[in-house]
Amino acid sequence: MIRPVLFVALSTLLLAVTGTPDADAQLFKRKPKPPAYRQHRTAGGEFSLELPGDWTIGQAGAAAIAVLVSPKATVLVEQSVLRQPLSSDDVNQLFIDLEIDDLRTLMPGADQFRSELTTLSGRRAARLEFTRPGSSTPERVRLYVFPAGKKLFRVLLVADDSAFPAVTPVFERIVASLRLEMRAPD
Repeated sequence: MIRPVLFVALSTLLLAVTGTPDADAQLFKRKPKPPAYRQHRTAGGEFSLELPGDWTIGQAGAAAIAVLVSPKATVLVEQSVLRQPLSSDDVNQLFIDLEIDDLRTLMPGADQFRSELTTLSGRRAARLEFTRPGSSTPERVRLYVFPAGKKLFRVLLVADDSAFPAVTPVFERIVASLRLEMRAPD
């Protein structure tokens, strides 16, 4: 009988020292709901993907067929036309090495490359991650590359190094939702 009374007394004392019940409620506040996702199809119809409702769609360019922007990150979907078709079997370590060589040429200062073979939308893909100098702070990039016939697709996440861990799960969801609409022969 003394223990419940002692517990109530200690709880009351703790509450008096630490604050009001409202302050106590803040300790148990629910995590904010993740943003709702919405479907987006690229202008040329090559891809459809889901993006968070609070992200905006930026201006696509020559190679970039989709640009998705948030305050903390940018996602680009790029497309290149190849001279000859590539199959999923062509995505191997040599493919990754050539991609890294191109990236080092295009982005001086790119460093700390990590890579692996993976599957994306049912196709074999290369996944690369590296750092590069940003405009004010270092940036990290995660990149998926895969062929579809005579087209080569790249899906990139670019974020400040400090924001990268927070935006990576969102990027992975975007990538997982990606659907190649046009069917090029493998």
